[in-house]
Amino acid sequence: MPDIDLTDRSGVVVGIDGSADSERALEFAAEEADKAGDVLTAVTTWTTVPLPLGMHGYPSTYLSGMQQAAEETLAIALAGIGQKYPDLVVHRVVERGSPGLTISDRATESRLAVVGSHGRGAIARFLLGSTSEEVLVRLATATVVVR
Repeated sequence: MPDIDLTDRSGVVVGIDGSADSERALEFAAEEADKAGDVLTAVTTWTTVPLPLGMHGYPSTYLSGMQQAAEETLAIALAGIGQKYPDLVVHRVVERGSPGLTISDRATESRLAVVGSHGRGAIARFLLGSTSEEVLVRLATATVVVR
């Protein structure tokens, strides 16, 4: 919980990556947003692989394919939310970039951010990164890490 006034803030931001951990985070976030009458912002991001030497840019089909795959991941995750929470307004965000930075940026005006945690050990976090850690380092609002 950062030392900021949340009085004038509204909305709940949740990170979605298609994992079971993000499903639990989504369920928690949707319930919190629904109870408060807040908008739920569901965020999915994608990143590119490093360019090989001698290559100066990504093929447009690669970039559009990555965007489409991320949009599908988010759509699948949100498929049952409308039935369970019929009054909940959900904004979908799919962008290229760092998940932790994108969630933190979207949470700067929200009252709550929610992320799942894969519970990786120190070595896996070092090699793969940790979205929950990245969000907690840039604490933009009250934040819940769901496991």
